[in-house]
Amino acid sequence: MIVNRNKIMANSIDELIKKGSLFSAVGAAHLAGKEGMIELLRGKGYTVTPIFDTLTSIGQKTKKDIETYFPNPGFVVTTIRDGMIEMPLTKNVINEFQNTGSPDFTNGGVINIKRIPLNYFLNKNNEAYNPKSLDSLLYENIPGEILEKKFFQTEHYSGYDIKNVSKTGKNQRYRFYITPLELIAVSMIGPGNYVRQFENEVFNSIKLKEFNTNWNQFKPEKGSFLVEIPSFNFVYGNSAEEINNIDIQAYDSTEKGYYFLTEKTLNNVSNLEDTSFEHNQIHYEFYLQHDVKIVESNHDKVSNSFTSSSKIGDKNINLKTIINGNKYYLLGTVSVSDNNKNAFLIPLK
Repeated sequence: MIVNRNKIMANSIDELIKKGSLFSAVGAAHLAGKEGMIELLRGKGYTVTPIFDTLTSIGQKTKKDIETYFPNPGFVVTTIRDGMIEMPLTKNVINEFQNTGSPDFTNGGVINIKRIPLNYFLNKNNEAYNPKSLDSLLYENIPGEILEKKFFQTEHYSGYDIKNVSKTGKNQRYRFYITPLELIAVSMIGPGNYVRQFENEVFNSIKLKEFNTNWNQFKPEKGSFLVEIPSFNFVYGNSAEEINNIDIQAYDSTEKGYYFLTEKTLNNVSNLEDTSFEHNQIHYEFYLQHDVKIVESNHDKVSNSFTSSSKIGDKNINLKTIINGNKYYLLGTVSVSDNNKNAFLIPLK
């Protein structure tokens, strides 16, 4: 492949140079060898000689100015798909399930948003996620030297803000948010002093979804169902263009209750004969993972749904599965009042 490109570029230079003076830049890998561009041009009758020079102080300053100059990326305040985060990003936004990337192709920088569900409401104890668990991972997972680390805490969030520099001299910035539902990691990396130049514009403008007592209707872009959930929620996999399963979690700060919904799509259901077995198995496997047993259960053949209840520690948990063709739904509530449980576990529309 390299040899073919060598020949193409040597022929192009031969044609262009006949029209006047020419400056041409190619990678060093194209120069060496009998079929490198130097020998190919010599074979066409050109005299090819290297130019040696010394780097002057003016040249050094100019080189440094070029290397440290970063055009403004043109950040635009952007809200990601499920509305959990609002922050400045470049015009290039790439979504992949729950994660978001925003590259700055001009300067070689990138902002990444990575999100991980905590699922702590499914633990038998009532302890929240301990920020020290995250802190213990920072030393090994933050590249290079940590220059500054600050812990922050609000009524609903906590986390760490970190400035660091890699071994190759690249400044970086990380911010970790611990919410009742997930861990959100926002990172900004780039060459040299790129991050220090633009970090305040980005990190000073990050906003997370606010807590309130409202409930909202949610319908996926693919339109497969409609459900009412508390307004503080995350939604993973909501894309009309991609074939994704959908995961939803919501938190009601008033009663400190949790809600979750998972939609799974099976590509082949021809071998499934008894949906009642499927329902039972889903509930059994879920409770087995959390080392609890079903207390009550009911199979509604009319709506093809199955409900069950149990306890995880001293927390009440209610599950409901619905099978509709090749769509499998698992809905659940933890530490939720009966009224809100019934409002959430009604048949999907």
